[in-house]
Amino acid sequence: MLEAYGVDQIGYVASGINKKPNLGEAMSTELKKLETAEVVAPLLGLSKQALYEAVRKDLIPAVWIGRRIRFDPEELAKWVAQGGKALEESEQ
Repeated sequence: MLEAYGVDQIGYVASGINKKPNLGEAMSTELKKLETAEVVAPLLGLSKQALYEAVRKDLIPAVWIGRRIRFDPEELAKWVAQGGKALEESEQ
């Protein structure tokens, strides 16, 4: 999940560094407004329940923050432009 903020979690773990990355610096320049299911579902013509089910099946791009699901408007726009197809393995 940290990759969205420019932090390479695998590199951090593989390097053996014992301190946490400074997320404040990484997030300050790249933080995007993420939308909720309440906003996104009507835009896609889905109920919230159908939207959540599509996310669980990896059909719609989403960002998990703990147990909460949010949506990046830019990623959704790309997904819709590609015909709303199921996510490829490389996009997940």
